[in-house]
Amino acid sequence: MLRLITGFLLLALCGCGNVQPIAKATTPEIASVGDTVILDASATLLDRDSTYLWTIDSAPSGSTATIANPHAAKTSFVPDLPGRYTCTVTVANEDFSDVTSIIVTVIPAVADGVTEVGVLVIHSVDTLLGWQIGRTLAEAADLVALEYPTLVTGWNDGTIIATLINVPIPHPELYRVVDWTVELILTP
Repeated sequence: MLRLITGFLLLALCGCGNVQPIAKATTPEIASVGDTVILDASATLLDRDSTYLWTIDSAPSGSTATIANPHAAKTSFVPDLPGRYTCTVTVANEDFSDVTSIIVTVIPAVADGVTEVGVLVIHSVDTLLGWQIGRTLAEAADLVALEYPTLVTGWNDGTIIATLINVPIPHPELYRVVDWTVELILTP
């Protein structure tokens, strides 16, 4: 009888039911049109019976982007238009589910350059420190360095200067250094 009770206790302690999954996802925050964006939920805490389902919940109007393998822990999509994409992964088992979303801001692919050139330099999220249109990186760095020398340290080709989307300041744009010139690449 004691063995039977011990057996039932061990069976109860081993956890016969499913465990609540905890969805965790990562991806780059900024990508370009045509890039392959990796969506990774492999850090999710789950049991062996859990499944994944990736969806694109919002995308720019007219986008036809789709998830390559929506049932994989690690998958991808190729954004076809600039703007914001909200990707969601649902991790579920027979008893429980959990959801998490990530936002990817997609910028136009930089081909032969863009037409509007400028520099947006910030000190904090809501303080605009410098604004010059039509300046090269060297010219802008010289102008800003006079008053804010630490802000221009480390600027080089491909550097994201500022991401100020949905921030109440005069110029909420995204700029990137291309061919040593800071160029406007996205206006929300």
